[in-house]
Amino acid sequence: MKYLTSLLALMLLTAVIGCGEKKAGVVADPDEYEQYETPPGAMEQAQKEAQAAAQGS
Repeated sequence: MKYLTSLLALMLLTAVIGCGEKKAGVVADPDEYEQYETPPGAMEQAQKEAQAAAQGS
């Protein structure tokens, strides 16, 4: 039981430390949006590649 309590405390501490500086409602700065955008046609291309790989297996 002591091991489980220590493990839970470590997990909680890690979660709290990992939060970092809080910016309410801000996920990314507007200047950084481009790096998160998916290029046109990338999803379709990935789907075609996945289907080809599945058929080739």
